[in-house]
Amino acid sequence: MGRAVQSIPGSLASAPLVSIIMNCYNSEAYLREAINSVLAQQYPNWELIFWDNVSTDGSADVVGSFGDPRIHYFRADEHTNLGKARKLATTRAGGEFVMVLDCDDVLYPDAVATLVKALADPQFGFGYGGAEIIDASGKVLSTWQPSRGSGNLLEKNLRVFEIPIFCMMRRSALVRSGLAFDEKLQALEDYCLFMHLAAEYPAKVIPRVVAKYRVHDRALTNRAYEIRIAEREYALGLLTSRHPELKTKYGDALGEAYAQCDYYRAHLSVMAGKRQEAIAAVWKHAHRNYKYAGLALMLLLPFGIWRYFHRIRKYRLSTWRVLLGLQALPAS
Repeated sequence: MGRAVQSIPGSLASAPLVSIIMNCYNSEAYLREAINSVLAQQYPNWELIFWDNVSTDGSADVVGSFGDPRIHYFRADEHTNLGKARKLATTRAGGEFVMVLDCDDVLYPDAVATLVKALADPQFGFGYGGAEIIDASGKVLSTWQPSRGSGNLLEKNLRVFEIPIFCMMRRSALVRSGLAFDEKLQALEDYCLFMHLAAEYPAKVIPRVVAKYRVHDRALTNRAYEIRIAEREYALGLLTSRHPELKTKYGDALGEAYAQCDYYRAHLSVMAGKRQEAIAAVWKHAHRNYKYAGLALMLLLPFGIWRYFHRIRKYRLSTWRVLLGLQALPAS
């Protein structure tokens, strides 16, 4: 199914088109709720680019049941990693603005209108607001609000990344800078793109909730941690290759971004029962601030304490790692 031709009422003729990208792979469970949140938008001039990454469940039937001409369904020729799927879907977008909505997340009815209004000032390359953090059943676990004001946010995001997947991007900024989701990435494709955007454009931050971000009660596998470490370091390498001046301008913040990779290496070492390797991974960053020294001291205690804080859902989602400055939004 390709793009359907639609006429725009006169009152919307001057309203910029917003392309909402939804990447799907066997995401039937929450799909209807996610699409309904798009249909409920107070801002009507949108298109939904639905990219089916060769699902084998009933996702395609769910999409087809809506029958709205603004929903454009595309099925990939072959299954790809998420970075490539997002990149391919984005090439189908025709809007002045582009945003991503995952199949298990939900937009507030005024989300698109709020973000479009926020990006009326052309200096901003992207914009975002906060989210309610919900569990698999839709229960609200907490509310996350952006911790920064609008402006150049690269340094702060090097220290603690907080740009959510549902941020709205100005398409002309992507085109002008030659930026896109990296097709080599399967876990941190959003981190890579958004950090490059933050390096080149100021962000408009809205201090209000615009979405519901769903988290699932499942632990990351060791392989998943390894992928995230490798992809973060890859993304930072690309960033400094494109902008070598950042090594001087934001050297300490870059060091912090790389140090967080060693935090995850320490976690892998704990899972493998390798105490000295875990301590060494974080202790070498103790000079940065108290948190790495604190993590090293925690590793002198029985490993059960470390595992406890990673196992309990409410801590894994946000509490202790946010307090340590290691995480702003829960890892998906």
